[in-house]
Amino acid sequence: YLSANGDNWKSNIVLLTADNITGPYEYGGSIVYGGFDAETYGQTDAPRVLGEDQIPERYVINGIANKKWGDMWPNCIDPCVFFDDEGNLWMSYGSWSGGIFMLELDEESGLRDYSVTYENNEHSDAYFGTKIAGGMYVSGEASYIQKIGDYYFLFLSYGGYDPKGGYNMRLFRSKDIKGPYLDALGKDARTVVNSKAGDTTGTTGMRLVSFYKWNFAPYGYTAQGHNSAIVDPDSGKAFVIYHNKFNDGGA
Repeated sequence: YLSANGDNWKSNIVLLTADNITGPYEYGGSIVYGGFDAETYGQTDAPRVLGEDQIPERYVINGIANKKWGDMWPNCIDPCVFFDDEGNLWMSYGSWSGGIFMLELDEESGLRDYSVTYENNEHSDAYFGTKIAGGMYVSGEASYIQKIGDYYFLFLSYGGYDPKGGYNMRLFRSKDIKGPYLDALGKDARTVVNSKAGDTTGTTGMRLVSFYKWNFAPYGYTAQGHNSAIVDPDSGKAFVIYHNKFNDGGA
């Protein structure tokens, strides 16, 4: 699963497939599009999903022409694909702007499951799916979901990914894969109000790790985020894998 994005929230998540893990990979189909307008709407799969030949007004009112797409709708990047306990295949995705969303995929093809429909309400959109975090530029990015014990854990990255950007990992959990995802104080990931792009001190979401410096190291470790996670089947211990920058300006 690969994401590509450009100016004005124009973005697309696609599926690439190969017979061997090292490739070559070939285009298998698109999952979801962002940043479309009346001119480009028909070039996406939105008409098929929505059953409407003309772009719905909500994507115009909060659209790219008036620079309001990101108030409501996601930048379609950072896909995370996973199975739930019932064997259903899901993809969470999104980045800052309109929030983190989740779509159900077809288990056979790996593409969008067009038989699944979504409501239009505060926490859902018929095209983009179920909203599980944020919106209005307070959502974080790089969602990752992992079942650990009885809970699905949602990892998000807040802040900006640079040595002084305050990038940090936040954690929420839910017994239902569709949420709501809450932190230890019961705060809902969908209603974050005190965090924004570049924020380092937001109080919604459990902060998993902060900046640190080992006494033997010549530099400090900053900007931890965009993680994945794994549970060791032998020990039962959970581990987090993330990327990082250093306070000497390196990556």
